[in-house]
Amino acid sequence: MSKAILFDLDDTLLDREGSIEPIATHQYQKYGIRHVLLAAYIERFKVLDEHGYADRHQLFRTLVAEFQIEADSEDMLWDYRQQTWQVAQLFEDARHVLSVFRDRGYKLGIITNGSTTMQSGKLEATGLQEIVDVVLISEQVGVSKPNSLIFQQAAEQLSTPLPNCIFVGDHPVRDVMGASQAGMIAIWRVAHLAWPGDLTVRPHHTIQQLSDLLTLVL
Repeated sequence: MSKAILFDLDDTLLDREGSIEPIATHQYQKYGIRHVLLAAYIERFKVLDEHGYADRHQLFRTLVAEFQIEADSEDMLWDYRQQTWQVAQLFEDARHVLSVFRDRGYKLGIITNGSTTMQSGKLEATGLQEIVDVVLISEQVGVSKPNSLIFQQAAEQLSTPLPNCIFVGDHPVRDVMGASQAGMIAIWRVAHLAWPGDLTVRPHHTIQQLSDLLTLVL
């Protein structure tokens, strides 16, 4: 019977946190932010970013106001969106892990929330679209994690029963709860988000890095 392993994108396969420093550095130079140390600007950018969950418009409005940047916040946001996919990089063990599961006979997939333009750009920049069998982007399909429908659609496209699908992600609710409630085996990839104390759903396994998957009994 067919089996599949699917992944979240940002902070699971993609080192999103690692992209913040080059983007912030680029904008620091482009917009002439010379009256504050670069390290201080990068740190504030990271705090306001909230690991990717902050409102982007508000993020740049705050940066412009706090650092008295002589630029339009929407222009900075547009520039950020252009830079994000250009500096996208995978975690160093991501390709190896995908290759091993392919060799083990698994079908491969990605389910990610976000805009089609942004997420497609990241996938293209990293070459992931050429490695996996299915990619579902929430804006494109009209439903977001943790809604079970997006997990069900992925399983259907992979022609794999939900109980034979493994989903790996860093978000306790969107990834772990969503996949688990849809009927998949859910694995929590610990990144920057703490596990909510009131969340009753538990992951089947917890990993610290992608390569930990290779030693699990699945």
